[in-house]
Parts: sequence; structure tokens; C-alpha cells
Amino acid sequence: MPLIRATLVENAITAEQKQELISRITDAVATVYGDHMRPNIWVLIEEIKSGQFGADGHGITTDEMRAFIAGEPALKT
Repeated sequence: MPLIRATLVENAITAEQKQELISRITDAVATVYGDHMRPNIWVLIEEIKSGQFGADGHGITTDEMRAFIAGEPALKT
């Protein structure tokens, strides 16, 4: 059974968005494994504390990730 992990910055998306993410990931995996495998497709959402995920030497905060999701640049230099 496939286990897919999605690692996110904490509180960057809502509970409803997390459920949508789980649903869409499940749908995508089911297209490969077959719909009969749907009950055995596991999706695990892990959250990293604000500032403890980084890119280009910069710890990204929840607020920065929310701004990035909204279409603004995430990294502030």
C-alpha cells in the first residue's frame, strides 16, 4: 500500500485545504494503482514549525509561506 507524505509549514493552509490536498493526492495515486487500491492509499501530512524549513539559507515562516501561496514572493531578503 502506498504511503505519500506531504510536508508543510505549520498553519500555512487551512484544515479544509489539507483535506483537499489529501483527496487530490489520493486521486492521483489511484490513477496509477487503480481505483480498487483507494482504501489502501495513505496520505500523511506532516507540519514543520514556522521558520524551521528553509531555502537559500533563509528559514521560511508561516506568514511568508502564506504570502507565497497567495502569489507574493515567499523569501524576504
